[in-house]
Amino acid sequence: TPFAIFMLVWFFRYRYLVYWWWVPMGFLLGLFLGFAAPPDLVDPQRWEEIDVQSISLFMGPTRSLIISVVPESSHWILVSIFSAIGLGGLAAFGSMAFQCRSDQSIASLSRIQFLSLLCAWTLYIFTYGFVFDRFILAWTAAMPVLWLAMLPRWAWILQGLLLVVHLVLLASSWIW
Repeated sequence: TPFAIFMLVWFFRYRYLVYWWWVPMGFLLGLFLGFAAPPDLVDPQRWEEIDVQSISLFMGPTRSLIISVVPESSHWILVSIFSAIGLGGLAAFGSMAFQCRSDQSIASLSRIQFLSLLCAWTLYIFTYGFVFDRFILAWTAAMPVLWLAMLPRWAWILQGLLLVVHLVLLASSWIW
């Protein structure tokens, strides 16, 4: 997730922001939603056997990772953990965005990005049918600028390495 880095930075540097409580609330909400309403991780190889009108299909790299790491009966555990990290990181990003002084241009950009991501996340929750975990990426257009403006240098490097690993994994799934 592109927001996990914000939760990590928040934990080490920004635990005392005005909106510090957003992060534990986002983490707990993500954990609850992952537990209470996990998506269906249906194998796309068997679509002809499934009534796609009665089931929501969740697809993408997150799904691929989950089904390859844990047995089907335990999918909800990783879904809950990833949901908690994602919403906790988004909340950390939001608390950092609203902590910026309003006269800074980065404050406006980060707040607009945060609010648009909240809208995207809400749309994502209410989507019925085929759902790809890459959907949210279309709403993260300003994130590279915000990573550079809001994060310390060590977090840039870590985020860059994680994104390169993600790129290699995605590219290798298409190449091989």
